Amino acid sequence: MKRLTLVVFLMFVMMFGVMGGQVWGQDDIEYHLNRSKALYDKNDYFEAINEANIVLKLNPNSVDAYYYRGIASDRVYYNKDRDATAEALSDYNMVIKLNKNYNSDVYLKRGDIYLIYERFRDYNKALSDFNTAIKLDPKNWLAYYSRGRLYRDMKKWDEAIADYFAALINIDLKWINPNDKGRGYYEEISGALKFAIYYKRMSK
Repeated sequence: MKRLTLVVFLMFVMMFGVMGGQVWGQDDIEYHLNRSKALYDKNDYFEAINEANIVLKLNPNSVDAYYYRGIASDRVYYNKDRDATAEALSDYNMVIKLNKNYNSDVYLKRGDIYLIYERFRDYNKALSDFNTAIKLDPKNWLAYYSRGRLYRDMKKWDEAIADYFAALINIDLKWINPNDKGRGYYEEISGALKFAIYYKRMSK
């Protein structure tokens, strides 16, 4: 009887410990995820990466942690022996592997890597990612802008013009405010549109 009581007691302790660990672990994950996002918003990218790393130690399948670490890695430079952009690309791949419908921006950001960086350049992959970003969020004006830049590089002027127009139509009004630093985006897209119209005429 004493032995049975001891066994039951030990099982209870083990179950309580496991359950307690799960609850505490989840709280810990949320805490560090929130810190990672907050630090990213404050442009403290290295610390944002560190916070995401903590989450991934607790939960190696945290899609949010891969995303936050990816967007932070996209903004930093380590040294010639460590490629932060490659790390960002790897994290974006993991996000999409774990949840292909996570959000529109992860495809936009991965597509930008395939478009912008020569060592990763792949126009077919970039186009596929931009198309998916727009499919997931038809109002993602940055995706239209990036796809327009891709078509510009491919000298597909009609497609580029259409995407630049779409970007300007869908752009968030806060980016048009003259007092907002984002005004540069509106002017940049407008300039790209004029450029594409000009070169379309010159190509005839």
